[in-house]
Amino acid sequence: MRSILIIFLVLVSVQVNAQVSVRSKYKVISQSKYIEKFVNSYSISLKRYILVDEVYNVKSSKSISNFSDKDSIISATFSLLKKRKDKIILNHLVNNSNDSLSYLIEGIYRFYNSDYSMAINSLKKFKMEEYTFLKYLLLADCISESANNNEVSDLVKFYQKAYDSATTDTEKHLVKNRIKLIRYN
Repeated sequence: MRSILIIFLVLVSVQVNAQVSVRSKYKVISQSKYIEKFVNSYSISLKRYILVDEVYNVKSSKSISNFSDKDSIISATFSLLKKRKDKIILNHLVNNSNDSLSYLIEGIYRFYNSDYSMAINSLKKFKMEEYTFLKYLLLADCISESANNNEVSDLVKFYQKAYDSATTDTEKHLVKNRIKLIRYN
């Protein structure tokens, strides 16, 4: 009986001390689902969401390049990361290293693998205006996750830039919610 109690206590302490991975903390959701769940219903989200136009369930894709438009490539990247198919993303990055979108994909990849300083470097190199909101949101999230108190001003700056570059009320709602989560956690 005593050995069972010791094993139980060890298992509990391991789970308590285990760091929650970024993959489980950040959920990818389509804008329409986010509106339905949180904006229209005035519910409060206790999770951190990343908005995409449409969530793709990538099952058998051997390459991200099979997708034709940028939105699909970004959604496919999140789907592959969720399924831990990192090799497909790395292969895409090697074969498309000169593509401007590759900096964003690399930033997303590094963020999901908790390599925050490299994610910040990649995201800062990304220059396409079309995804400015996602860029600044991820930059702020990288700083938030790295828990470096010296960068609090950068955290505020990047969340403000994400808010300023938001093109929809849904994106603004997401940033406000993110700030609430950080403030009260």
